[in-house]
Amino acid sequence: MVMWTVDTIRKDGFRVVISAFNSGAQNTAATRATPALTMTQLKAIATSGKWQG
Repeated sequence: MVMWTVDTIRKDGFRVVISAFNSGAQNTAATRATPALTMTQLKAIATSGKWQG
């Protein structure tokens, strides 16, 4: 199984951690060669201003 993770922390201490797997769950066998989301997509989600509403 492959897991890609983006971990961000902002100056005010707000933290967002996003992970993607190449399986349906963390504890199941891989169903694809790479995770469903790319690192670019993960970074865009983690750094989005929408987290701070």
